[in-house]
Amino acid sequence: MIRDSDFDPRAHQAVDLWAMACEELESARNTPSHPWSHVCFNTHGLEGPHARILVLRDVDPLPMCLTFFTDARSRKVQELDFDRRSGCLIYDVSRRIQLQLQGATTIMTDQIEVARYCSLLTPAQRKLYFSPQPPGSPWNAYLDSMPTEEAAQRAVVPENFRVIRFTAQSAELLFVLPEDNVRFRFERDDNGWNGLRIVP
Repeated sequence: MIRDSDFDPRAHQAVDLWAMACEELESARNTPSHPWSHVCFNTHGLEGPHARILVLRDVDPLPMCLTFFTDARSRKVQELDFDRRSGCLIYDVSRRIQLQLQGATTIMTDQIEVARYCSLLTPAQRKLYFSPQPPGSPWNAYLDSMPTEEAAQRAVVPENFRVIRFTAQSAELLFVLPEDNVRFRFERDDNGWNGLRIVP
């Protein structure tokens, strides 16, 4: 696999490396300890670029769609209303592998799907979406207004719960090796993903 200690990307074709990267993302979706399970998600708003770490909730590898959860009142939702173009950066520190994705993000409107994703939340996670105070508010106001976990469980879908879906249009995969850096670029067209090795 791509994260094995003796893996050499120079011995593989770009198409095979892309398939391996997709497999790693699918594995990360169900493994919180996997280094690819936390993604640096980048947006651009009126005040410029912003980046934050999001937990990977779902993956559809063929179109390369990554799904995340967020609060409707968060800065990232406002920025996506301004500009849907966005990016994702994943870095595996132990294996020194970087996956960079560029594309666009939409906010899910299918309420059946939203409810299905909401059912994956723990009671403590659900409670966060019931705060009358939006993300970024003073901490004291947040503490004074939080509902109990029992109250949060009674609602089917919290009003402020949002599911966002990032769809990649291009990608780069970088391997930082002791003796060399190995870099590949991938582009998506109507027939799927195509890749080639590029100068690092």
